[in-house]
Amino acid sequence: MLVEHLMTRDVKTCGPQDTLSMVAQIFWNHDCGCVPVVDQNSRVVGMVTDRDICLAAYWQGRSLRELQVCNVTHNRVCSCKPRDTIATAEKLMKARKVRRLPVIDDDGRLVGLLSIKDIVQEAARERTSRQREISDTEVVATVAAICERVAVSKERFSRKQRPRPVFASSRADPTSQQERPPHRPYSMRRPHWDITTRNHENLP
Repeated sequence: MLVEHLMTRDVKTCGPQDTLSMVAQIFWNHDCGCVPVVDQNSRVVGMVTDRDICLAAYWQGRSLRELQVCNVTHNRVCSCKPRDTIATAEKLMKARKVRRLPVIDDDGRLVGLLSIKDIVQEAARERTSRQREISDTEVVATVAAICERVAVSKERFSRKQRPRPVFASSRADPTSQQERPPHRPYSMRRPHWDITTRNHENLP
């Protein structure tokens, strides 16, 4: 089976100068967790995930509206071609520990996106078929490799570490003015993102 048989063709994209707030809007509107970054000629120049924007906002301590895609994107893109086999794509996913591969043509232009979900769903469909082209064993091995823990490079997301709040410990000077704020049940806390109204002004 070839990549072009399983890949998603209608792929949402963003540009290097777009804000992370706009990318978060794409995630929300289209129920996805990864967006390819393309230049003016539709050539893939990076990938940005929901995890990327969360880490960038945390380490820089800034609003998503203040951060650009070029600050967090993966510059070394692992991609495949439409005529590659699914087995070849699985090997790339295992080696790079990625769940999604942009599919590009010979000129580097984006033509689709292949995810591990596409492969797993096809393997499930083939369980009732006499002719099987995807190996369950290979799928499990691919998922296991992807799920291995990968160290996060803080330098990629931040120019300086986000300052942490300092609270007085139980052994601190009793005359100190710093006090730990009172605990509030989760239901009483003010949410950062009102899902009902989709209020993106409060995104971190």
